[in-house]
Amino acid sequence: MSETAEDRQEDNDPQGSEPEVDAAAEQAAEAPSDAAPEAANSESDAPADAAETSDQAQAEEVEVSETAAEEVEVAEKAAVEEEIAADASAKNPSGEEAAPKEESEETSDEAPAEELLALEPQEEVIAAKPRGKPKRESEEPAEESGTGEEDAMADGTEAKAEGEGKVETEGEADDKAEGEAEGEGEAKGEGEAEGDGEAKGEGETEGEGEAEDEDKEVEKPSTPARRISPRDNEGEGGDETNSDNQPAEEDKPAIPADFFYEVGEFMSKPRVTEDSGLPADLLQLVYSYGYDCTKRDNLHILDEQHVCFVAGNLVKVVNLATKRQTFLRSSSGGGVGFVSVHPTRRYLAVAEKGEAPNVLVYEYPSLRLYRILRGGTERAYCYCKFDPSGKYLATVGSEPDFMLTIWDWLSERTVLRSKAFSQDVYRVSWSQDLEGFLTTAGTGHVRFWKMASTFTGLKLQGAIGKFGKTEISDIEGFVELPDGKVLSGCEWGNMLVWDGGLIKVEISKKGKRPAHNGPIFQVVMDAGELMTVGIDGLIQTWDFEMIDTAEAGDESGLIEMDPMNAYEVGNNVRLAHIVKQVTPADATTTAEDEGSSEWLAQDSNGGIWRLDLSFSHTAQPPERLLSCHAGAIAGCAASPLSYLVATLGADGSVRVTDFVAQRTLVESRFSGSGTKILWAPQTVDPKGRTILAGFADGVLRVLSFGENPETDPTRKAKQVAELTLVDALKPHTGRVVDIVLDKMGDMLVTAGIEHESSHAEEQLSSIFFFSVSASKYTPVGFIRFQGYPAQLAWLSSGSDQQPDQVRVFFTDGRVCDFDCPDPAKVDASVTYELAGFDVKQRFAFASVKSKLRRAEELEEIHRLEAEEMKRRAEERKRKLERGLQTEEEQAKEVEDEEKEIAKRRAEEQQWEPYYPEEPSPILCGLVPDNQQNAFWLSMGGFDSGYLYRCEYPAEAPKDFEAAKREPVHSVTVKDSSDVPVSVISFSKSGRRAYLGMQDGSVRVQLLDTPFDIGSMTSQWCLPMHDNDYGAVTGICPSHDDAYLISVGRDGNYFVYNIMPEEEMQERQAAAAKAKAAVLPSAKRIQRGDDIDDPGAYSIEEDKQKSEHDRRVKLAEEKKAGIRRRVNELRVEFRKLKELNQALPERIQLRQREFEMVPQLKLDMQEQRKQKVHLVERELAWESERCQIALNKLRKRFLDELECDLVVVRAIESDHEVASIRTSKLSEAFNRLKEEMERKRTLASQKDATRDATLLSAKEVTLEASAEKEEDSPLFKSNLKGARGERILRQLRKVEEKKRKRAQRRQERQELEQSKPSDDYDDPRTFAPSRRLAYQHKCDFNRRLVALRDRKKQLVQELNAKLQQLEAIQLRLRPDDRKPLPPKLTMHSTETPEKKYEYTQETLMEFKAEMEAKAAVAVTGEDDQGFSAFKKAAGISSLAPPGGAPGASSSQLTDAADAASVAGADKSTSALSELQSERLAAENLRNLYAQNQLLREFQSAVRNFDCEVRLLRHEKFDLDAKLKRAELRQITLFEEFQLLQQFEISESTLANRVEQRGEEKIDVQNKVVECTSKIESKKKDIERVQEKDRLLFDTFKESLGEGNKFTEYLTKVYRKRIKRKKVEKEGEDADEDDESDSDDDSDFESEEEESDGEGVRYDLDICPAGCDQNLYDNTCALREKRLDLEEELAEERKTMEALRKELEGLQKKARAVETALAQAEKELEAFQLEKQSKLNELETVVVLRLHQILHHENGHLPQDISNCLVFERSALLQLKRRISELQEEKHQQNKEQKDAKRKNIQLNKDRRLYQAHIDDMMVKCDKMMVDKFGKVEDMEKLEQIVVNPKIEELTVKMFEQQEKMLDEMNQWDDKIREAKDQLISQTRDNTKKLSQMLMLYTDQFELEEQIESRQKNLGSEYQGAREADIEEIEKLMQLVQIQAQELNALKEEIGMLSRKGGHILPPVQPPMQGPL
Repeated sequence: MSETAEDRQEDNDPQGSEPEVDAAAEQAAEAPSDAAPEAANSESDAPADAAETSDQAQAEEVEVSETAAEEVEVAEKAAVEEEIAADASAKNPSGEEAAPKEESEETSDEAPAEELLALEPQEEVIAAKPRGKPKRESEEPAEESGTGEEDAMADGTEAKAEGEGKVETEGEADDKAEGEAEGEGEAKGEGEAEGDGEAKGEGETEGEGEAEDEDKEVEKPSTPARRISPRDNEGEGGDETNSDNQPAEEDKPAIPADFFYEVGEFMSKPRVTEDSGLPADLLQLVYSYGYDCTKRDNLHILDEQHVCFVAGNLVKVVNLATKRQTFLRSSSGGGVGFVSVHPTRRYLAVAEKGEAPNVLVYEYPSLRLYRILRGGTERAYCYCKFDPSGKYLATVGSEPDFMLTIWDWLSERTVLRSKAFSQDVYRVSWSQDLEGFLTTAGTGHVRFWKMASTFTGLKLQGAIGKFGKTEISDIEGFVELPDGKVLSGCEWGNMLVWDGGLIKVEISKKGKRPAHNGPIFQVVMDAGELMTVGIDGLIQTWDFEMIDTAEAGDESGLIEMDPMNAYEVGNNVRLAHIVKQVTPADATTTAEDEGSSEWLAQDSNGGIWRLDLSFSHTAQPPERLLSCHAGAIAGCAASPLSYLVATLGADGSVRVTDFVAQRTLVESRFSGSGTKILWAPQTVDPKGRTILAGFADGVLRVLSFGENPETDPTRKAKQVAELTLVDALKPHTGRVVDIVLDKMGDMLVTAGIEHESSHAEEQLSSIFFFSVSASKYTPVGFIRFQGYPAQLAWLSSGSDQQPDQVRVFFTDGRVCDFDCPDPAKVDASVTYELAGFDVKQRFAFASVKSKLRRAEELEEIHRLEAEEMKRRAEERKRKLERGLQTEEEQAKEVEDEEKEIAKRRAEEQQWEPYYPEEPSPILCGLVPDNQQNAFWLSMGGFDSGYLYRCEYPAEAPKDFEAAKREPVHSVTVKDSSDVPVSVISFSKSGRRAYLGMQDGSVRVQLLDTPFDIGSMTSQWCLPMHDNDYGAVTGICPSHDDAYLISVGRDGNYFVYNIMPEEEMQERQAAAAKAKAAVLPSAKRIQRGDDIDDPGAYSIEEDKQKSEHDRRVKLAEEKKAGIRRRVNELRVEFRKLKELNQALPERIQLRQREFEMVPQLKLDMQEQRKQKVHLVERELAWESERCQIALNKLRKRFLDELECDLVVVRAIESDHEVASIRTSKLSEAFNRLKEEMERKRTLASQKDATRDATLLSAKEVTLEASAEKEEDSPLFKSNLKGARGERILRQLRKVEEKKRKRAQRRQERQELEQSKPSDDYDDPRTFAPSRRLAYQHKCDFNRRLVALRDRKKQLVQELNAKLQQLEAIQLRLRPDDRKPLPPKLTMHSTETPEKKYEYTQETLMEFKAEMEAKAAVAVTGEDDQGFSAFKKAAGISSLAPPGGAPGASSSQLTDAADAASVAGADKSTSALSELQSERLAAENLRNLYAQNQLLREFQSAVRNFDCEVRLLRHEKFDLDAKLKRAELRQITLFEEFQLLQQFEISESTLANRVEQRGEEKIDVQNKVVECTSKIESKKKDIERVQEKDRLLFDTFKESLGEGNKFTEYLTKVYRKRIKRKKVEKEGEDADEDDESDSDDDSDFESEEEESDGEGVRYDLDICPAGCDQNLYDNTCALREKRLDLEEELAEERKTMEALRKELEGLQKKARAVETALAQAEKELEAFQLEKQSKLNELETVVVLRLHQILHHENGHLPQDISNCLVFERSALLQLKRRISELQEEKHQQNKEQKDAKRKNIQLNKDRRLYQAHIDDMMVKCDKMMVDKFGKVEDMEKLEQIVVNPKIEELTVKMFEQQEKMLDEMNQWDDKIREAKDQLISQTRDNTKKLSQMLMLYTDQFELEEQIESRQKNLGSEYQGAREADIEEIEKLMQLVQIQAQELNALKEEIGMLSRKGGHILPPVQPPMQGPL
């Protein structure tokens, strides 16, 4: 794997510096080619600079010499590096990247300057300067260190060869770790890399910077914690093909095994204001009580006593026995993402969050920082896991990169990297049995990875799991099986077996019950047992063999099996993760190998459990080791008297903690989620017992905390305190937002939500007032208002005349005040809502942050301008003093500057502030004690980052719009990065403000003025809670400011020790001595009733309900009294009548005697008749009107009905089936249908007509040419042999092409004819769905009515049979009679037509009912009135006079026949034997008839019921189909309405396009016609020109050869003369001819003038000597020529007119095309608009429940309008496509790189080839013109590509060529022989010339010697001595020896740079000689 420059840079840092490099290293990195000489000269130039002041000339010489030395050094270095690079490239045959040159340059250039000064040039040349980071001996394993000089040299050379050449095979991967630092070469290790035979001391000097003896070994460092800067792996790796090096198999890390970092230097520290003097330990973490139990896999075991988990920005290590805690802070301050424990439990990996987070590896149990892994992800790590061997660490990043990284964590380097997925990845796991196999899973996916060794190195290959038919699910838990399969859970609780990336089977419990009720969070393989852990709190073991060998038996792929064992932890337990406990005997073994049955479990509901999973009868019960809040903590409140704090969680639990004794005293859990908690002050409860807690269901609970009053010490030891519910109140229907008490403790106010809504006008809230007395809270009243409150504040007026006020801070930026009511003056008898309590003051926050930021920017700009002005003024003053400028010039400059400043000021005035669209929410509000009209706000959203001081306007505005104001003052929360402040509290002295931030930070601000947040000075900030979801929800100091408590949404709960102020030293000391908090004294308190029902009434609702119940009760009592009185009178009247009846008849009163006055009755009857008559007359018009209305209603609602609602009920069962209420089809529908049919018929006829005339002129021409081609006969050839066969084959191919073209043309023509028009509509899409639905409804209704009629008939038949049975049973003995079925009747719903039939009794009943309703409306009495009384009294107007109406016929028959049967039984004793037998036979017949009739009855009933059930099922299916059809009709109707709106515009545009199209066709036809005419004229002109040429040829022939009058006769022939024109041409033609003749004469005169020299002849007279006949013939030919010229001129004139016409037509065609294009564009835009409108229409899709995958909290949401409807197959395809696209993207990226390189080359080649093609095209056109006279079409030439005649001539040509070749060969042989003879002669001549030259040379030398001897007599006594010559020869010999040694060393370097090379003796041993 190749290292980056940063890696080598840090490797070469011997001083243990930070990752930041110094200036020399940066300069070396920027200029690697010459950085080393520059660095080396950086210090050598210093003395040269010093010498420069004394001797400038000497410095220049030194500088020149240094420059020359640099050039020589660089040249030598470059030569050696090029040679090494060449060797390395030669040693890399596999094609891998090998860059030893680049690495050697980088490593050598990055060496520090002090190292380069200590090296000699010879070292740099020989070793090529590949310096790297030195290593200590401690890096080597014990068995390999100190093996001798040869072994050390071998190891060093192998490492060097591997580092430079990087040539390896699969078998050599074991040795690869030795050469992992590429380019380090001989300088790799201390005493390791170069070997002992070389200059070892120098090698050590390179690494340590100091010289040591050659024989000494490097000593170990004295302190193992000395920091070095390991390599930075940022940027290494990439995607799945990013690894070039395979990881080493042996543990031989690049970093020393005993190396540790200083933990304190890497841990995040508080951010403290500079120069503030604040200590870094202002807050010291004392204890942590929280546990982020909802975080995934947040429980890890370190040993038998210690566990660890993530707590915000900390990793908490807890001793389970002693509860002692140890903390590890994150290094980034951004939080901790995940923790993983090494299999040996010796190391702990902490994966962090933040910008470019690190993975910190700690050694356990010392918790020293061992390794730092950098650059694995961008934002945060979400999971990490060691492999089973512990060698590798796998990490997964969160968004945005989701990067999976494999680390060689011991050497801090990245092995492989790849993007895991595009969505959240929950976890990564290694296979326990298959090395290099991993699995990742998360949101909607599971992916299987493999570390595969390929020929290019180690690769990470990932295959996405495909769900197939199974519903896509999030995968939480999974485990790798030994054979490579993966077993995972899913959301619905079943298990999925994955094999080969596909789901093999799905496993559930028997009966298709899910394996778990909810998702499976963990799957564990332990000692052959397979366990699953579910969110339902169950741990189940399964048969591994059955799961491993499971095969799907059907297409569903579902296998049913029950678990072997099941373990339920308890109620309300949500298991998220379990981990196996470590046994003390073998604490170093891995969890998979341990034999313990104890496990620790993470409970998402708040806790850690110890479980005994032995599944035996001796198993221990679950033990809860840790209990905490489950999820977010809503708030905290400190005790006003002691070191106690109460916390309220979102899980509804209240906990009281003694944070000095570090234990939780008591816990109580209530229904509902907690929202606000308050510990009542001493003014309310002097003993500090009372705690107030608000919940999300609107309940306010009053709790009492104190010492446990239990007297039994054993029981009291278990729970020293208790939390008692005193009272439960429900002031609000929604969540309680805030709770406040006045300073005196007399009034309690709560704020809560009444109605939540997304619309502001529907958001309702209220504040509720309670009076407090003796710890009792009495409701006073409430005020309702719009909006959501965020916080309350109590404003004390300080006087009895003015009421106190409550200030409400709203979430939308509003603030208002309300007066507090006086409990004594409030009347709450009817309602608690307070009337007359309006808003006293209003304020609405106006955003000012943009202005503040602008002011800060301007302030900085003005400051810089002032400094610049000051600098310029001083400069001007200096120039003025020196005389460089005049005052006028400076005045002008000042004026220009002022103008420039004024211009900038004007631009600043044009700036406009930004206001957010949504108002920023108020998070926190503060009210100063001395200024109640003002308040401070902490805003969220856009306006965060400041604290704003606001004030009410002087005059109270009427509404909030008028009350909108900007803050009067603002304070910047410095260094907060605009993170909002969520909560603020103060110390007791008010000198410190404690701020809780939204990012989980705890902030301490010092205040100059107590309790004045605007006087903030210095700040101290430390991130504690989780930065992403751990916003601080509560922060409060203890009662004495000794401790600080903070709680957050991440469930963490921290207690800090506050460094006290001077006046609090004694209290702090006392608190330190205290061992436990003082609990309130024990007190027996009566426990109140809790409110567990979330739907319970609130206080106001309960009041309203009570008042309503009271009024109803009074009304009922009054009605009951009246009814009692009426009943008493009736009873009394009835008694009187009974007494009258009891009297003797003679004295009885008759009925009429009860009438007081008979005449009065008659008068009343008469009056009644008159009134009736009068009413009839008065109501005649109304009666007629009602009759007409009735008829209209009947016509509208009944006559339009095809079938009314008929309900047919089964006889025995409860089944029933109803008809479909169907209306008749309207006349409008029928008319519309006929109109649509007519339009469709016309459209089809129009399309047929248009298709028939679709052929164009061009297609006709093509068809004609095609027919000619088809009709042309096939060429025949007389050639024989192979060439003839080849020609015939080519001719057949040509013919086959012609046939295929004709066939394709015919098919295309048929296809064009069958093409429908653009506006064609498929008639199937316009199926008469409405009529079809109508027919289906009518058919079903007819069947139902037929069934109803059949029931009528059946009822009659069965009732007749019942009568027969009754008659038969009269003749049977009672004991032989069977019970008869009841008499059958028709239900009223089965005959709905009868409800429109009425009688007088029906009308009277209706009248009574209406009167009763009117009476109820008037008196308020409900219930049945007089009709009820009649029913109660037994009076019924409809009851028949004889007997009870409910008695059945069978009962009557039995009663009537009882006596006769009894008499018959008595008389049977008197019958004879024959009569008895006859009676018995009759009885048998009657029994048989009874049974037969009963069977027929039951059979008929069952058959009818079956028919009803069948028809009922058909109704269900029909209803579903009709509903779908109705939805489809609605959609079509909406489309129809939309299309009707667009129809007119579309018709207009379509007609316009059609018109433009017709114009275009017309113009095109005219253009074609005109073009054909022009072509015809061209041919005519060519024909005339051909005649002219033929005429001229005739003239030439007539002249003959050698005629001396040729020139003269030619002039005569060319002469233009005047000729008379034909009269028909008209005057215009004559004028033209005259002008032409004039032109001719001019031309003639010009010709005559240009004759030049010679004899001039008259062209009109035949000259002497010229043949007269020849002259006359010439004149005749001239006349013909002139005729032809005239004809040619006429043709050209016509052609010119045609060209002009063609140009006009072309212009018109272009205009028409433009208009057509514009019309088509408009039509297309219109169609797009119409289509977009159609796409906006909502379409109803019918879905089944299993097709809906959008859930909220596991339930189907009420509103699914925002869901996306998508086909399952398409969704699965898209998900599969994700992985395919990723793979394709990766492949495309790779191909793109290659393509870019190819593109450059191809572009160059293309330009060359294009130029070549252009040249060839020009040549081709030229050759075609030369050959054919013009450029021909190659397709036309295809027809003549095979010409038999040409082929025959070609054969003859080839035969002739062969003959010629033979002759040429003969002549070549003759020429060759002549050349050979010439060569031999030339050689002889050359020898002779050479001999002569040698003789000349000898002669010249002899002459030279003679001359030199004559001139240089006595030269032996001059020149150099022989000793000097010998010395020079020795030196030259030495140079040769050194050169040989240099070559030998180079060869050795080349040999050693190859892996697997062997040490060989030098090529030539060094020569021994004197040096």
